[in-house]
Amino acid sequence: MLEVRFAQLLAFDQGRLRLVIPTTIAPRFGSAESAGLQPQQVPEASLLAEYPLALSVDVRGVLARGTVECPTHRFTREPHDGGLRLDLAAGAWLDRDVVIVLTPREPLPSLVIQARDTVPQAAPVVVMAALQPPVTAPRQRIALKLLVDCSGSMGGDSIASARVALHGTCFW
Repeated sequence: MLEVRFAQLLAFDQGRLRLVIPTTIAPRFGSAESAGLQPQQVPEASLLAEYPLALSVDVRGVLARGTVECPTHRFTREPHDGGLRLDLAAGAWLDRDVVIVLTPREPLPSLVIQARDTVPQAAPVVVMAALQPPVTAPRQRIALKLLVDCSGSMGGDSIASARVALHGTCFW
């Protein structure tokens, strides 16, 4: 069993919080040697590997009373300790990131979330604050700079499609 702990910066987007729990290690594009890595330092990744995933997420407070969705995985919902417990359905694999979308019932200008972490005694409480900026009127004009990836992963059709898009011509 492997236990992972991490922190993630969340922000309201269109009135929702989107939590992404990374679960995959995918092959990287480009040359590891040209990046300065020795052959033994390059992690091996297999798209055929099957690693089971078990995950429980507790949602409490105002977010538990809103809409909770997981577009990437099936899960069960059960009332738990004044909130909601989400348990990933059996048969989940470490084949894609877990995405959980939380939408409060009413728009919130800000939100403070407190979680108890009983494992490390040094920091048993984790607090998260999410601030939602006020909605402003759309601008009539904007200045926009585009950055195009020209690395080795963009070879062939990818860079050709990006070039066509930048020139504003449609090819479909």
